[in-house]
Amino acid sequence: MLEDQHHKVIDQYLKHYAEWDIDDIELTEQYQHVLVIPAFAEHPRNLEACWAKVSKNCLIIVVINAPAPEQRTLALLSYFHEHYALKTSGSYWSHFQQDALPDLLILNRCTQGLYLPVKQGVGLARKIGADIALKLIRRGQIQKPIIYNTDADARLPADYFNRKLDETSAASVYPFRHRLPEATEPRRAILKYELKLHHYRAGLAWAGSSYAHDSLGSLIAIRAKAYAQVRGFPKRPTGEDFYLLNKLVKVGGVQTLTGPRIVLSARPSTRVPVGTGTAIISLQQLSLDAPYYYAPANFYRLKSLLSAMQSTSDGEDIETQLDDASSGFLKAMGFSEILLKLSTNTKSPEQLRRAINEWFDGFKQLKFLHYLRDHQSPNVDLRVILQSPWIQDPTFSGLSPKRFRMLKNFTSSH
Repeated sequence: MLEDQHHKVIDQYLKHYAEWDIDDIELTEQYQHVLVIPAFAEHPRNLEACWAKVSKNCLIIVVINAPAPEQRTLALLSYFHEHYALKTSGSYWSHFQQDALPDLLILNRCTQGLYLPVKQGVGLARKIGADIALKLIRRGQIQKPIIYNTDADARLPADYFNRKLDETSAASVYPFRHRLPEATEPRRAILKYELKLHHYRAGLAWAGSSYAHDSLGSLIAIRAKAYAQVRGFPKRPTGEDFYLLNKLVKVGGVQTLTGPRIVLSARPSTRVPVGTGTAIISLQQLSLDAPYYYAPANFYRLKSLLSAMQSTSDGEDIETQLDDASSGFLKAMGFSEILLKLSTNTKSPEQLRRAINEWFDGFKQLKFLHYLRDHQSPNVDLRVILQSPWIQDPTFSGLSPKRFRMLKNFTSSH
């Protein structure tokens, strides 16, 4: 009965919300796993290094995409046709087999008539690949009902598919680290950026948030039913990973995995408006004492707010437990009217608390931190962040002792 319900949810998604790309895909092979990778302006060596350690019983779906003619992307598409054995193909896809390596399903979304809209970019590329993966899972051609996702410049560990995923969670997120450049300034830049990611997630975890996970598309594994429930990846040029995970928390939660890390690129890039590449460029121009990080005081305020929301019986006592800045945010969000609506639609204090948690989701918690940054406690520098309890505690921070020492050395040598 439960399996029938899963199939119904997936079937509805495939019929009403999947991209047209799924219609023409016809494979006969069976696989244990499926992995989706979007690729734009990538060198073939990056992709081959990405899956070099992955077991052969996997189908890798590569969505080669561009918004307009782009020579590096066209060269990537040609590379697979020139260097891999073609098994079968359709109007815009090709199925390749490799000796002792996983099979490849290459999608052409980078030539005339197949370009992706600029405003949909990587989000649509991920959605196309994941929709195809979902179709193959539903047909029983992929044994494990998980849609694994990463990026073309990531390096996956040998045990990537062997990690124990929580069956009750909607998705799982792998741990990560960046490859460190040899040059001093780029190395400092990537470590500061990496710390910003850890600081944000660890601060949320320390505050008791249900939305405390890394939001990087290169780290995500999604259960098939949950993917269908939230209607797939948002078609956005950036932030698609954040918004998808924000919805997945509400249908089953997001698990943070432990073990060997996925290794990510630290290369400067302007290919997307927000992300590691652009951060590296901007951070190399900032001094060590630049206010780049959310103030720890604002995570303390978040902890108080979440505690009040998680213990309330009717919602009326929440604002009485907050300082003026936090109360100001709730007023700006029209929380009184929202609380009235939530109270009307729930039948018990437990249901109300759950509804408040869904309303005050990861996106609104980010808005809360931005509001406090702009109205109460502005951003702070590296020295302050290294003193925060969630960064000093590796169980929260996710920082290795070596990474922490390197960051401390920056401050002592400045």
